[in-house]
Amino acid sequence: THWVPTDDNLQGSEKTGKLADGYNYDLRVLPGRNIMLTSPLTAWKPHNNWCVTTTALTTKIWLIYEDDQGEWQARAVADVGDPSSIRLPVDISISADDSRLWVNTFMDGKTRLFDLSDPHNPKQVYEKVIGRQVNKASSSRDGKRIYYTSSLLANWDKKGEDNE
Repeated sequence: THWVPTDDNLQGSEKTGKLADGYNYDLRVLPGRNIMLTSPLTAWKPHNNWCVTTTALTTKIWLIYEDDQGEWQARAVADVGDPSSIRLPVDISISADDSRLWVNTFMDGKTRLFDLSDPHNPKQVYEKVIGRQVNKASSSRDGKRIYYTSSLLANWDKKGEDNE
Protein backbone atom coordinates (compact mmCIF):
# COMPACT_ATOMS: atom_id res chain seq x y z
CA THR A 1 0.00 0.00 0.00
CA HIS A 2 1.28 3.46 -0.87
CA TRP A 3 -0.23 6.46 0.92
CA VAL A 4 -0.47 9.23 -1.65
CA PRO A 5 1.30 12.29 -0.23
CA THR A 6 0.39 15.94 -0.34
CA ASP A 7 2.96 18.73 -0.54
CA ASP A 8 2.43 19.39 3.19
CA ASN A 9 2.75 15.73 4.13
CA LEU A 10 5.19 13.97 1.84
CA GLN A 11 5.54 10.97 4.18
CA GLY A 12 9.12 10.26 3.13
CA SER A 13 8.60 10.98 -0.57
CA GLU A 14 10.85 13.33 -2.47
CA LYS A 15 9.34 16.73 -3.33
CA THR A 16 9.27 17.10 -7.10
CA GLY A 17 7.97 20.65 -7.35
CA LYS A 18 4.60 19.41 -8.61
CA LEU A 19 1.65 19.72 -6.29
CA ALA A 20 0.02 16.54 -5.07
CA ASP A 21 -3.76 16.45 -5.44
CA GLY A 22 -4.35 16.55 -1.68
CA TYR A 23 -7.33 14.22 -1.81
CA ASN A 24 -5.42 11.44 -0.03
CA TYR A 25 -6.56 8.64 -2.29
CA ASP A 26 -4.42 5.64 -1.57
CA LEU A 27 -2.92 3.18 -3.99
CA ARG A 28 -2.82 -0.56 -3.50
CA VAL A 29 -0.39 -2.30 -5.82
CA LEU A 30 -0.41 -6.07 -6.13
CA PRO A 31 2.79 -6.73 -8.13
CA GLY A 32 2.22 -10.48 -8.18
CA ARG A 33 -1.11 -9.83 -9.90
CA ASN A 34 0.13 -6.93 -12.08
CA ILE A 35 -2.67 -4.66 -10.89
CA MET A 36 -3.09 -1.34 -9.11
CA LEU A 37 -6.30 -0.32 -7.31
CA THR A 38 -6.92 3.08 -5.80
CA SER A 39 -8.59 4.94 -2.93
CA PRO A 40 -10.77 3.87 0.01
CA LEU A 41 -12.34 1.33 -2.32
CA THR A 42 -9.62 -1.28 -2.08
CA ALA A 43 -9.39 -4.12 0.37
CA TRP A 44 -6.32 -3.76 2.61
CA LYS A 45 -5.53 -7.26 3.79
CA PRO A 46 -2.59 -8.68 1.79
CA HIS A 47 -4.46 -11.78 0.59
CA ASN A 48 -7.56 -9.93 -0.64
CA ASN A 49 -7.82 -9.57 -4.40
CA TRP A 50 -10.94 -7.45 -4.68
CA CYS A 51 -12.33 -3.96 -4.35
CA VAL A 52 -15.79 -2.39 -4.20
CA THR A 53 -17.27 0.73 -5.73
CA THR A 54 -20.60 2.38 -6.43
CA THR A 55 -21.65 3.77 -9.78
CA ALA A 56 -22.98 7.22 -10.51
CA LEU A 57 -26.75 7.61 -10.46
CA THR A 58 -27.48 3.99 -9.57
CA THR A 59 -28.14 2.11 -6.35
CA LYS A 60 -25.60 -0.66 -7.00
CA ILE A 61 -22.48 -1.69 -5.13
CA TRP A 62 -20.06 -3.37 -7.52
CA LEU A 63 -17.38 -5.92 -6.66
CA ILE A 64 -14.25 -6.06 -8.81
CA TYR A 65 -12.41 -9.30 -8.11
CA GLU A 66 -9.97 -11.84 -9.47
CA ASP A 67 -11.69 -15.13 -10.33
CA ASP A 68 -10.27 -18.66 -10.00
CA GLN A 69 -8.73 -18.44 -13.49
CA GLY A 70 -6.86 -15.23 -12.64
CA GLU A 71 -9.17 -13.02 -14.71
CA TRP A 72 -10.64 -9.81 -13.34
CA GLN A 73 -14.42 -9.61 -13.15
CA ALA A 74 -16.94 -6.96 -12.11
CA ARG A 75 -20.49 -7.59 -10.95
CA ALA A 76 -23.19 -5.83 -9.00
CA VAL A 77 -23.45 -7.44 -5.55
CA ALA A 78 -25.88 -5.27 -3.56
CA ASP A 79 -28.29 -2.35 -3.69
CA VAL A 80 -27.89 0.78 -1.60
CA GLY A 81 -31.36 1.03 -0.10
CA ASP A 82 -34.51 0.71 -2.20
CA PRO A 83 -33.53 0.60 -5.90
CA SER A 84 -36.83 2.25 -6.92
CA SER A 85 -36.14 5.50 -5.04
CA ILE A 86 -33.85 8.27 -6.23
CA ARG A 87 -30.56 8.79 -4.42
CA LEU A 88 -26.96 9.58 -5.31
CA PRO A 89 -24.21 7.52 -3.66
CA VAL A 90 -21.56 10.15 -3.06
CA ASP A 91 -18.92 8.41 -1.00
CA ILE A 92 -17.90 5.06 0.37
CA SER A 93 -15.35 4.06 2.98
CA ILE A 94 -14.08 0.55 3.60
CA SER A 95 -12.83 -0.30 7.09
CA ALA A 96 -9.12 -1.04 7.52
CA ASP A 97 -9.90 -4.68 8.32
CA ASP A 98 -12.02 -5.07 5.15
CA SER A 99 -15.07 -6.16 7.14
CA ARG A 100 -17.35 -3.14 6.70
CA LEU A 101 -18.35 -0.66 4.01
CA TRP A 102 -19.99 2.71 4.69
CA VAL A 103 -22.05 4.21 1.84
CA ASN A 104 -23.41 7.78 1.98
CA THR A 105 -26.26 8.93 -0.25
CA PHE A 106 -26.83 12.60 -1.03
CA MET A 107 -30.50 12.65 -2.00
CA ASP A 108 -31.79 11.14 1.24
CA GLY A 109 -28.92 12.16 3.55
CA LYS A 110 -28.35 8.63 4.82
CA THR A 111 -25.35 6.54 5.68
CA ARG A 112 -25.56 2.79 5.40
CA LEU A 113 -23.24 0.14 6.77
CA PHE A 114 -22.66 -3.10 4.89
CA ASP A 115 -21.09 -6.26 6.29
CA LEU A 116 -18.34 -7.32 3.85
CA SER A 117 -17.38 -10.59 5.55
CA ASP A 118 -18.44 -12.14 2.22
CA PRO A 119 -17.68 -9.43 -0.38
CA HIS A 120 -19.65 -11.37 -3.01
CA ASN A 121 -22.79 -10.98 -0.84
CA PRO A 122 -22.63 -7.74 1.19
CA LYS A 123 -25.46 -7.29 3.69
CA GLN A 124 -26.76 -3.96 4.92
CA VAL A 125 -26.68 -3.99 8.73
CA TYR A 126 -27.26 -0.33 9.66
CA GLU A 127 -28.87 2.84 8.30
CA LYS A 128 -29.16 6.37 9.69
CA VAL A 129 -29.99 9.86 8.43
CA ILE A 130 -26.88 12.00 8.93
CA GLY A 131 -27.97 15.17 7.15
CA ARG A 132 -29.66 16.23 3.95
CA GLN A 133 -26.34 17.04 2.30
CA VAL A 134 -24.14 14.26 3.67
CA ASN A 135 -21.11 13.72 1.47
CA LYS A 136 -17.81 12.18 2.56
CA ALA A 137 -17.37 9.28 4.98
CA SER A 138 -14.06 8.26 6.48
CA SER A 139 -13.46 5.29 8.74
CA SER A 140 -10.78 5.61 11.39
CA ARG A 141 -7.90 3.16 10.96
CA ASP A 142 -8.85 1.39 14.20
CA GLY A 143 -12.42 0.94 12.94
CA LYS A 144 -13.98 2.56 16.01
CA ARG A 145 -15.12 5.83 14.43
CA ILE A 146 -16.67 7.14 11.23
CA TYR A 147 -16.38 10.80 10.23
CA TYR A 148 -18.78 12.69 7.94
CA THR A 149 -18.75 15.92 6.00
CA SER A 150 -21.57 17.69 4.24
CA SER A 151 -21.72 19.68 1.01
CA LEU A 152 -21.40 17.89 -2.31
CA LEU A 153 -20.57 20.84 -4.57
CA ALA A 154 -20.97 24.49 -3.61
CA ASN A 155 -23.22 25.26 -6.58
CA TRP A 156 -25.47 22.27 -5.67
CA ASP A 157 -25.71 23.07 -1.97
CA LYS A 158 -29.15 23.88 -0.71
CA LYS A 159 -29.96 26.90 1.44
CA GLY A 160 -32.37 27.33 4.35
CA GLU A 161 -33.30 24.22 6.34
CA ASP A 162 -31.24 21.96 4.09
CA ASN A 163 -28.07 23.99 4.66
CA GLU A 164 -26.84 21.97 7.64
